[in-house]
Amino acid sequence: MKIMDSKATKILAVVAIVIIIAAGLTVFFVMNNKDDKGKTSLGTGRLLVYGNADNDDYYDEADVDLIKKIADSGTW
Repeated sequence: MKIMDSKATKILAVVAIVIIIAAGLTVFFVMNNKDDKGKTSLGTGRLLVYGNADNDDYYDEADVDLIKKIADSGTW
């Protein structure tokens, strides 16, 4: 019976060591991933804003003039 206990203890020790090494390697690779700088905003979109009448990327006097022209012509 003592031989069985010794064998089981050795197997358990090897399994525990393998688990500890695997966990350590996982932490190492996750923490040292230098390529991933986190989620960043790329800023490659267009914001559609009410009042941007000429559909350029600026909300300016040209938009105000176009809205006035459309409103004055009665085609609104």
